This record gives sequence, C-alpha cells and structure tokens, in this order.
Amino acid sequence: MYYFIVEWPGHIKPGTVSDAMAEKNPAASATVNPYIQHPAEELYDLFADPHELHNLASDPKQLDRLATMRKELDAWMIEQGDQQSVFGKPLLLGEPVTRIVPGGQKQKE
Repeated sequence: MYYFIVEWPGHIKPGTVSDAMAEKNPAASATVNPYIQHPAEELYDLFADPHELHNLASDPKQLDRLATMRKELDAWMIEQGDQQSVFGKPLLLGEPVTRIVPGGQKQKE
C-alpha cells in the first residue's frame, strides 16, 4: 500500500524557523523545518516504510505508479469540485478565530 502526497503551488504553509532563530539554535531548525517544508510530491510504501521516512517520489522505478496516482487524484478532485485553491485567509496558530454560533451570534475565541 502506497501513500501519495502533493503540495499544490500556492499552498500556504506556516513559515519556517526564522533565520535568526536558526542561527541561535541550528539543531532546532534542523528538527522543525522538515515538518514544515515538503517536496512537491511524496510517495511512501507504507508496508516497507510505515513511518514514512523514505520518500520514493524521485525513484525512477516509481514513475508508472506516480503517473497512475496523479491521474486518480486529478479525477477524484474533478469529481469533488476541488478548484485547488485556498479560500479566505488561512489563520496561523494562535490567531483569534471568530465563530458563528447557532442563532447567528459571533463569538471571538
């Protein structure tokens, strides 16, 4: 069983560890950034690599599998009406959220 991940162009991600912070603590930067920065495509063999440590997307042996998975993903997205867009302004962790509760009242959190 394989797991396929695509990062769409324009996909908004949180920032990486700042340059100043990375200079102060390179170990923290090396630990955190791999969780924030991702390649355009990722492919993992979940039976052989259940912890998703070895990205197979650049492996020439996986070209046919990737082509098939891309087609299946494209077809599914069309079926779902996915426009590959981020709607509205994404909120970063810690930013206030306004929710509309039953009855139409707005509530800040």
